[in-house]
Amino acid sequence: MISNKETSEHLRDYTEAELTQLVQQFPERARAFIKDDYRQTFLELSEKELGYDLDDYLRDDNVSPDTPIRDRVWKEFVNNCNWQTYLDELDYGQSEEWAREVASKVQPEDTSYIDTYNELYRETPELADRELQINLNRRFPNKSEAFKSKYWELAQEWAEDAYDRADRYACIFEGCISVGKDEIYAQTFAEGIISDDYNYVDEYWDIIATIHSNSKKEGLSDSEISKKTNLFDSILDELESMELDRRIASAYTALMEIESGQDKKEVIKKIRDSYLDSLTDDDFIELPSHLGCGKKNRDRSFNHDMLQTMFPNDDVDAEDFEDGLDIEDFY
Repeated sequence: MISNKETSEHLRDYTEAELTQLVQQFPERARAFIKDDYRQTFLELSEKELGYDLDDYLRDDNVSPDTPIRDRVWKEFVNNCNWQTYLDELDYGQSEEWAREVASKVQPEDTSYIDTYNELYRETPELADRELQINLNRRFPNKSEAFKSKYWELAQEWAEDAYDRADRYACIFEGCISVGKDEIYAQTFAEGIISDDYNYVDEYWDIIATIHSNSKKEGLSDSEISKKTNLFDSILDELESMELDRRIASAYTALMEIESGQDKKEVIKKIRDSYLDSLTDDDFIELPSHLGCGKKNRDRSFNHDMLQTMFPNDDVDAEDFEDGLDIEDFY
């Protein structure tokens, strides 16, 4: 039988004096952090370690406790404690709160900083913002403000790919500025290109960015700008059967005409009719049935019936048959 005294000794945590003695091997500045981190680890792991012991008791009534739980937890804790990270963060100029939070993480570096920022932000937003600014300045001293601003925004969204997306955004933003675009255009265009909507379609985001830029210069409100872009998107939807590049260009032309006072339905009909008139007979073969009802398609059907009547024993759809005829002779 195991006495209550032995059980208590096996289960108890280190006393303050015992723990103080254990942390003497570490730098003085890290000792308070190590103590606190160990205490938290003991709370988290002691129950699991006790479970191992209970499994042993169930298998053998005569088994005696081996290594005290505290010693096993300490051994695992020492192997994983990030006390050097804690000191590094302090040396970088970060606060005690930030350094402790970062050092308690086991994720990749970028993710740990984003998690730390958001966890601090819940309780002390101003502290979290200040600490993230310090973090960005020392990690990315040569990065532009466009990069840092976008990274900050993505950090608030807990984005795991914050660095890559912010870097891509900044490159696009700065490219726009370098060719003479204003910041409203550059911001809208870069934001759009890295988004999931019309991803990588430069022509679409060029128009959206132009709408934003011009509208801001005209003094329009955000809601008025939103109405414009929504109208543009609705026109795109109505021209869905067209090739994307032509559809985008046509939608922008339609937007300008509608804003000048023309009726939307008439403008859309004119664009569709113009598109149909520009197609060849071969194009009609590929069109959806609801668009394959234009004049050219009717003419083609008429020509087909006439040829079948004239040559009832031949396959008038065969390529060899068509190659031997000049269809224009029958108009």
